[in-house]
Amino acid sequence: MVKFDISIAFDNANYIIPQVNLYINSLKQMIPNDSTLHIVTTKENETGDFKSFIYQNIKNANIYTPGNQFIELKSRCKYLLNAIDVEPTKDWLMRTDLDFIWLNKLDKIDGLLNDCDIVIQPENRRIFKEDIYEERIWRQIYKAIEIKPPTEKIQFVEDGEWGLPLYNTGFFIIRSDLIPILKDRWEILTKICEKWIEFNIHPNETAFTAIIQDERWKVKQLPIWANFNPISKFRKGNFPSQELKENSLIPEDVVGLHYHKPNWLAHLMKYNKKVKDIVEGMEYKIPSDWWNLPMEIYQEKNI
Repeated sequence: MVKFDISIAFDNANYIIPQVNLYINSLKQMIPNDSTLHIVTTKENETGDFKSFIYQNIKNANIYTPGNQFIELKSRCKYLLNAIDVEPTKDWLMRTDLDFIWLNKLDKIDGLLNDCDIVIQPENRRIFKEDIYEERIWRQIYKAIEIKPPTEKIQFVEDGEWGLPLYNTGFFIIRSDLIPILKDRWEILTKICEKWIEFNIHPNETAFTAIIQDERWKVKQLPIWANFNPISKFRKGNFPSQELKENSLIPEDVVGLHYHKPNWLAHLMKYNKKVKDIVEGMEYKIPSDWWNLPMEIYQEKNI
């Protein structure tokens, strides 16, 4: 028997529908039999067909429609925070973004859930490259949220650079008994961190990282095979290039492909049969204009 449930959250935006279809159709063969998928959505006007689609494809599913919460937040994470407002049936809750497809069975994740409080991955890249600037911004933020600033550094994913902690909330697994602490603190601290949003500090991630530190949660690093970000492995040229290299071959052991952008997913289909088969199985439900949507849309509304 596995130890975790899964949670996603999303809003009413039309471009979300292809993401939901890809997520659910790739998950249905990969989700453990006794895991529950918790879905938090503001799509209250489409509960009929939408609910039928979910329940037909996922054996154990709970759908929550809480309405628009966290309206005081400016950043896109207002929808992300919905994903922890669920009632897990397991000892752990795995929270992911919606822009995933699942390439292998999720049972493998169970082996990560021991001797820690949370399993999470560092952000893809270090935001501030100069130590003195990074330390100054972190000191300002942590003073505002009244938490002692971190001193130990972590290694970021794409270039292996070391810097002050910033964890990626696109995929994490947390002990279910710790969720009330997140509910109590995450929104409040995120709102404070939004004062520094112009520096691209990801307010929800900065707040989340601070909570981890302040609560002294034991962290285990989420491996690349669980949350595979194509830009971190296949970036063509140097940052800020958003192109992927040719022959972008995904390792066979990858469980979660966090494709981020439709055009990245289309690129990966050229070189990875498993990805191609999943997407082509859903092609009739994906409008042609979806493949070229700009990243800015997701940064505004995706979860």
